[in-house]
Amino acid sequence: MKALLLGYGKMGKEIEAELLRRGHEVVARIDPVLGTPELTEDTKGSAEVAFEFTTPQSALANIRRALELDLRLVVGTTGWHSELTEVRPWVEKHKGGLVYASNFSPGLVIFREVVREAARRYAQLGDYDVYLMERHHGGKKDSPSGTARTLAEEVLKEEKRKVRVVTGAPEPGGLHITSVRGGSSVGDHSVFFDAEGEEVELAHRARSRRAFAAGAVRAGEWIRTRRGLYEFSEIIKDLGT
Repeated sequence: MKALLLGYGKMGKEIEAELLRRGHEVVARIDPVLGTPELTEDTKGSAEVAFEFTTPQSALANIRRALELDLRLVVGTTGWHSELTEVRPWVEKHKGGLVYASNFSPGLVIFREVVREAARRYAQLGDYDVYLMERHHGGKKDSPSGTARTLAEEVLKEEKRKVRVVTGAPEPGGLHITSVRGGSSVGDHSVFFDAEGEEVELAHRARSRRAFAAGAVRAGEWIRTRRGLYEFSEIIKDLGT
């Protein structure tokens, strides 16, 4: 696979390392820091798949331009998923392929399923409150994380006493997410089910960015020859190891 990196920060560098470990070639890097701020026919080179890990403010423009240039896409940037209805026609128009996720850790996909099932079971009991906590390094720009919001969506599907995510003061019907920014954590996420006599914690703790990079590269291998718009969890069973 000939890959293009849209964004060459910590995740971009980790994806590059994983691509090389798996025998692929990085043919272009697009990042203002590198002096290549724009994706064009020239800067694209011979790339087949673009890995988009930039900022929410840049993601939509990058996605659109990459599709226009006939690139398959793996998008790990968060904060733009509310615009999926806008992106889907772009993918269809250009007969492109795109895989997106708030977190490309394969283990996190299974964790989401566990959280949803737990939310369903504890909701049946009725006397367990549920809330989330997440922790990331001090340089992470979004808060709460896209992963925390995705986990919250799984809870809200099953716990009908909760109708919205809240991040500030508690509100009736609010599913509360607490975020911590500091230190060097690459991603800790916990979901708590709390009753008067006990508390249950479900936790996913990433040890390094390699898990995210490995999932993203596998997604790139998968989408390289396919068309359509997919969330990472939809294709996880096809990836193997």
